[in-house]
Amino acid sequence: MKFAEYPFVRYLPFFVGGIILSPSLSPNTQGWLGEILLIAFGCFCLLIFIHRVKGIYHHKGLTPFLAYVQLVLLGMWIQSQRHQLQERQVSLPVDGIVGYTAVVIDHQQTKPNSKLNRVRAKEIYYLDTMIRTDVEVLLYHRVDTLLVPGSLVWISQGFDRIEAPLNPQEFDYQRFMSRQGVHFRQFLSDELFIIGHVSEQPIERFFQNLRFRIQQAFEAHFDNHQAKQIANALLLGQKKDLDKEVSDAYATAGAMHILAVSGLHVGIIYGFFFLLVKPYRLTIRKRVFYLSFIILIIWCYALVTGMSPSVMRSATMFTIIGLAQMKSRSPSIFNAIALSAFLLLLFDPNLLYSVGFQLSYSALVGILLIQPLLVTLWLPSSKIVDYCWQITTVGVAAQVATFPLSALYFGIFPTYFMLSNLIAIPGAFLIMSVGVPYMLFSGIPGVADGLAWITEQLIRVLNTLISLIQLLPAAKLTVTWQLSTTWIYLIALVLILFLCYKPHKFAIAMLILLSVVLISVDIIESRRQPDPWIVHYSLNKGEVIDYFVGGKRYSWEQAADSELSFKVTPYRTQVGAQESFPLELLYRGNTPFLLIPDFGLVPKDSLMYLAMEQWQYDGARWQLIAGNESLGTKKGARKYLIATQPKIIHQ
Repeated sequence: MKFAEYPFVRYLPFFVGGIILSPSLSPNTQGWLGEILLIAFGCFCLLIFIHRVKGIYHHKGLTPFLAYVQLVLLGMWIQSQRHQLQERQVSLPVDGIVGYTAVVIDHQQTKPNSKLNRVRAKEIYYLDTMIRTDVEVLLYHRVDTLLVPGSLVWISQGFDRIEAPLNPQEFDYQRFMSRQGVHFRQFLSDELFIIGHVSEQPIERFFQNLRFRIQQAFEAHFDNHQAKQIANALLLGQKKDLDKEVSDAYATAGAMHILAVSGLHVGIIYGFFFLLVKPYRLTIRKRVFYLSFIILIIWCYALVTGMSPSVMRSATMFTIIGLAQMKSRSPSIFNAIALSAFLLLLFDPNLLYSVGFQLSYSALVGILLIQPLLVTLWLPSSKIVDYCWQITTVGVAAQVATFPLSALYFGIFPTYFMLSNLIAIPGAFLIMSVGVPYMLFSGIPGVADGLAWITEQLIRVLNTLISLIQLLPAAKLTVTWQLSTTWIYLIALVLILFLCYKPHKFAIAMLILLSVVLISVDIIESRRQPDPWIVHYSLNKGEVIDYFVGGKRYSWEQAADSELSFKVTPYRTQVGAQESFPLELLYRGNTPFLLIPDFGLVPKDSLMYLAMEQWQYDGARWQLIAGNESLGTKKGARKYLIATQPKIIHQ
């Protein structure tokens, strides 16, 4: 199969490259991107016109070159436009706000200590002025009144910007929300007032209300609390209310992917209609009508589930396949994947940085490339064994393809993922087969009760089996070796080419070159011995201090259990200390001292006197603090680099 037969597979890398390169351009250059793109397009059209008129194609390499340049420029321009929009929102002044009107844009979510609604601020009032705007705010409150989408509210209090992370390797919630177009949040201490109701985005509101009614049906028909949560996640894609123990069980078992509505779920719906009627047996008019109906159902389901990146990818891809099948074509799945990614990134280039988007496409491409190679290793004679082998190879292919990203973002590896997939994938199919009809008929007494009971029992069985896998020894491995994700995917690509085609000298040379480079990098990193250093983390409650030296970590912690996992542990994992020991805290009078190895007793509040250099984390990187610069009330973790020759402070 020729590579030229997959046009969007060739186009996509250049478009993605433009998106990635856009932030590196200066503001002045970004301002000229539109004009440069128009000039490149004009030159391209002129060249095509000359070729058509003369009938002779000179400079054959220039035409594709201009096409690829346009794709790069298009990616840059679209990303720059989105960046400018975000900059205008971020620059909105938040000091001096006395109140604002806002429209509620989603249903209320229950949090451990509050409730959460997303609202869109419309009019912001300052002491001496008012401005009209259209920015989203995460509103945390304890108001008893139920807020529903479309409610117009008055809030007599200002909002703040979402803070950057205060500790290294901490999850960057600010960046995560900014890529969704949300830059502000508010912890409401006063009441708010409902002053009316507005009708905005009626289609989205309809599907939001439909999802809410289905969730209410879950509450009414399901007795088991965890079954309600899994039903919300697996059938509606709503994972926000999952208990930590439930999400940990599925993550440890390697079955978290079934709780994210994705290609598996959309494929089940698409395949269900193909079981009822074979489109290729219909006349053209009936085939077009039937496939259009299937596409409509898929997008309705995507809207009900909240349009996550994975479900948008699946819905777009199956739409492309359905449109091609209207003319009895058998479209290339790789071209459909690339086209779906191109369209989604054209609509929202920030999806490129979404973990869900990256994992979704990586898993699908891995299944399509790696699974056919694995399945040929063994051809069972039994149909049941062959079915299990097919599912196993699918799970292995997806896990291999997503492992670099999973290690990068989550730092864990599920040991028994093959076993869990043998349970989770058929389980998800059964739950979807009963759960989707239940959602359709949830308002019909009797029918809804029976379908709900079957769905709940299936979910409870699946939960039990997943929990048993979690209890197996060494069910989850922590990944501390963080090699460049790009290098890993390059090696994987070379290996796939090596297995798919005859072992050309080029592939062998590339494999040897990559291996030498990676081994060299690993040796250099292993021999690097940094100076001893102390990290004083920035926490909302409690306090943690770590002392790193010679591959060991000495720690003192106070009332920080609730924040350790997401504020402290990620940095400890990155450092990868081989052994850990406690630091002792002693008092002399009212002054607390830490007993630090090689230094003796050091006043806990005077650690900077040990340091050759002081660093402050600013939300993105460590910033060196000048010797005469006071840290004052600055937030952010602090790092103290210490001389290799220890000096005794106290004995």
